[in-house]
Amino acid sequence: MRQQSECKSNTEALLETLIKMVGRSNQKSEELAIRIKQLECMLIEIHTDAESGINKDLQLAASQ
Repeated sequence: MRQQSECKSNTEALLETLIKMVGRSNQKSEELAIRIKQLECMLIEIHTDAESGINKDLQLAASQ
């Protein structure tokens, strides 16, 4: 759960950075693309962790 919270915090911080970067017209688009890719990877990781947690909960419920 701590990892998910940390991921969410990192994702929010990255999103905040992206919003600031989009506001600056002189920012390199390549740097923005890298940040977007990092955000995408973080979101996939959060989704995977959530699915794993749900599967564990379902397995636990089924075994009881």
